[in-house]
Amino acid sequence: MRCSSFVVPVLIWSMLPWNAAWAQCGAVIGTFPYSEGFEASAAWTSGGTGNDWAWGTPAHPLINSAGGGSKSWCVGGLTGTFYNNNERSYLESPCFDFTSLNTPRISFKIFWEVERQYDGMTFQYSTDGGLTYANVGAFNEPPDCNTANWFNSNNLTNLPSSITPKHGWSGRVGATQGSCQGGSGSQGWVTAKHCLGFLANAPSVRFRFFFGAGSVCNNYDGIAIDDILIDESDPVVVSFIGDCNGSTIEFQNTSTPCPNVFAWNFGDAGSAQNTSTQENPSHTYANPGIYTVTLTATDACGATGTTTQQISVLGVAIATTDPTCGQANGSLEAVVSGANGPVNYFWTPGGATTQTLTNAASGSYTVTVSAANSCSATATATLAPSVGNLALALTHTDVSCAGADDGSATATVSGGVAPVTLSWAPTGDNTATLTGLAPDVYTCTVSDSQGCTAQQAVTVEEPEPILLVAGPDTAVCEGSTLTLQAQATGGTGGYTYAWSPEGPAISPLATTSYSVTTTDAQGCTSQAETITVTVSSSFQPTFTASDTAGCAPLCITFTALPAGAQNYQWDFGDGATGGGTTAAHCYTGGGTFPVSLTVTDGAGCSGTVTIPDLVDAFAAPSVSFTASPPVTSIKDPTIHFINTSGNASDYSWHFGDPANTTSDEFSPSFTYPAVDCYTVTLLGSNAQGCSDSTSTEVCVEEPYVIFMPNAFTPNGDDVNDVLRPFTTVRSPKDFRLMIFDRWGAPLFSTEDVHQGWDGGTAPQGVYVWKVWITDSEGNAHEVVGHVTLLL
Repeated sequence: MRCSSFVVPVLIWSMLPWNAAWAQCGAVIGTFPYSEGFEASAAWTSGGTGNDWAWGTPAHPLINSAGGGSKSWCVGGLTGTFYNNNERSYLESPCFDFTSLNTPRISFKIFWEVERQYDGMTFQYSTDGGLTYANVGAFNEPPDCNTANWFNSNNLTNLPSSITPKHGWSGRVGATQGSCQGGSGSQGWVTAKHCLGFLANAPSVRFRFFFGAGSVCNNYDGIAIDDILIDESDPVVVSFIGDCNGSTIEFQNTSTPCPNVFAWNFGDAGSAQNTSTQENPSHTYANPGIYTVTLTATDACGATGTTTQQISVLGVAIATTDPTCGQANGSLEAVVSGANGPVNYFWTPGGATTQTLTNAASGSYTVTVSAANSCSATATATLAPSVGNLALALTHTDVSCAGADDGSATATVSGGVAPVTLSWAPTGDNTATLTGLAPDVYTCTVSDSQGCTAQQAVTVEEPEPILLVAGPDTAVCEGSTLTLQAQATGGTGGYTYAWSPEGPAISPLATTSYSVTTTDAQGCTSQAETITVTVSSSFQPTFTASDTAGCAPLCITFTALPAGAQNYQWDFGDGATGGGTTAAHCYTGGGTFPVSLTVTDGAGCSGTVTIPDLVDAFAAPSVSFTASPPVTSIKDPTIHFINTSGNASDYSWHFGDPANTTSDEFSPSFTYPAVDCYTVTLLGSNAQGCSDSTSTEVCVEEPYVIFMPNAFTPNGDDVNDVLRPFTTVRSPKDFRLMIFDRWGAPLFSTEDVHQGWDGGTAPQGVYVWKVWITDSEGNAHEVVGHVTLLL
C-alpha cells in the first residue's frame, strides 16, 4: 500500500537494528542440493519492523494452501486479508558455504497478492554474514531455462531507500479500486528461479526476502514463500550445425539447455574474421581445406561447454586428356582438395558419379563434388576436337561348296593421315584383297602415321556338305506304278535331282536298280544313291469254314490259304469284318450270308475270293410269358400263364410243383396245392430245331396277417434290437411304418417292409406305432399299436 500525507516518514535501512550478531552465522550449510519445503520446521528466520511473517498452513481467501506440502512462510500472517502498516520485514536464510558450487542457481515458489507498485518484496544476497545485502537479478530480465518469474516491478515505493534499485514482486488479482492499485498479481503459486553464478565458490552466502508496505490499501493476503531449492545448474551441452552457401558457411548454435554467451573460432587463422561472439554467425573461407571450428557456450549460471567439428571446404580442378584418332577416347579426372572423407562426384552431361570419365568425346564437361560436412565445389573443362577419323570396313564372299577353298575378303580404308598400312591375320598379307580362302576368321588391322589404328574381323564360311538319302528298297506287283523318293540336306538349298535309268515315276516290268544325284543352287553335287525295286506276280487265295449252317447264334472259324502273307482282310457278309490268317465270327441273327477274303503279300500283290450264300444261320425262337397274378392267396391258388413268345411252333410248360406237372398248351392255367413259391419254366422250339426257354417265380401266400412285438431292447446284443412288423404279405403293393412319441410327435418313418426302428436316441418308454399295408389281393389295411422301448 502507498503512504498517505499524514503518515510518519518511512524508516530507512540505516534505522534497522543491526548489530554484530548479524555477522555471526552459526551453523553453515555446505551440502547441495539444498531443498527446503518448510514442512518439518520454519528453517528460516523472520524479523524487521512491523514483522508479521508466519510459518504454517496458509488460510487466506486467495493464498489458501502451501506451494508444496502443507506449510509455507507468509507475510501478512496465515489468515485474514491484512498485513501491517509501514511494515519493513524480512525472511532470512541460514548461512551457506558455496565453495563446492561452480554454477549455483536458486528456485522457489512464490504467491504475491499486495497493492501494485507501492507494496512488494525483493530478494537479496549477502557475502558477509548478513551485514550488507544486494539484489539478486533485476527487473524485466529475459526468461530462459534458468530465469523465470523474476522481478515484475522496477520501482517498489515502500521498500527502504537502502535497497537500490527497488526491484521486486508487486501486484494483485483485482483491478484498481479508488486509490488502491490493482493488477499484476501472480494469480497463484509460480516458480521463480535465477542463476547465482556471481556467487560461485563463495565461502559465506546468505539470502533474504525483504518486504515493504505503506499505511493504506493493505487489506490483501500478502506474499507467501515455499519450496526453496539451491543446486548446480544443468551442464551446457554444446553443439552446432553448418549450412553451406558457396564457400560461406552459416553456423547455427544448437546447444542446450540455454547458454547465452558464445565464443566461436572458425579455424581460419589467416582470416581477420576468424572469431565471433554471435549466437549464429557465418564465415567465408578463402581457400579449400579442412578447418577445425570451435564453439564455447556459457549460460547465466556460469556453466560452460566446448565442442569442435572439422569442416571441409572443397576445391576441385579437372585434369584432361583430349580424344584422338577421331574416337571418343578422351578422359577427365576431378582433382579434389580439402576433403576429409569420401567424396561424391556428379558429371554433366551424362550424370556419371565416378572421379574419372573415360571414353569421352570432345566437348564441355562440368563436375560437382560434395562430401559429408563439406561445402560442394564445381569446375568445368573442355576436350578439344579429335583429328584423323581412321575407319576400316571389310567385305567377303563365302566358300561356294564344301571343301572348295574359293572364298575372298576385301578391306576398304577411309580417313587417317598417310601413310596408311594394313595387315591380315592369320595369313600375314598386306594387300587390300585376299582370295582362295578356306573357311576361317580373318582379321585386318590398319594404322596411320599418327599411331591411330582400326581393326575389323570377318568370318569366311562354307556350306554344309550335301547329304542325299534315297529309298528305301521296295517290292511292287507286276504292272504297278510307283514314285521313287529322295531327300537332300546341307548345301545351299534349291535342289535338283537326276535319276537313272529313269525316275522318279516308274512302272518296272522286272526287278531294277535306280541311281539318283542332286545339285544345289551353287552347283554343288552330291554322291549318287541307289534304290532297288523288286517286281512280283499276283496270286488267287482260298479259305475253309468250320461250319456253314445252324441256329443263331452260329459261330464259325474261317482259315485262309495261303498262310504267311503280309495282310488278310475278311468280310463276313453281315456288316462285320476281321483280320488274320484265322478268324472266328458269330452270326447272331437269321439269314444267308456271303464271305469274302482279300490277301496281300509283301510286294503289294493281292487276290480276293468271295463265296456267295456260304453261311445259312437259322433264326432262334424268342420265348416269354407273364403270370397273372404272380402272387396269390391260398384262398384262390389258381394262376393263369399268358404265352407271349415268337418264332416257335412247339411249347412245353413246367409248373415247378412237387408233382412236376407239365403242359403243351399255348397259354395254360394251373392251381397250386399249397402255400409256397414255385419256379415256372417255358420251353419253345421251331421247325429248324432251334429252341429257347425262360423261367419266372410265382408265389401262393397265407391269408393276410401282420404281427408287431409289444417290446424291444435296442442294446446292441443282436437280440430283439430292431422293431419291425412280421407279415404274410411277401411283397406289399404299398407299405409304410411310422413311430410316434406319447405326445404324437413323429420319430421315425419308412416305406421299406424290411427296415425297422432301432430306437435312435429315444429314452426308455412307451411309443405308438402305425402301419399302412396293401396285401397281395389289393386290400388296404391300417394297424395301430403300442410298443415299449427297454434299455
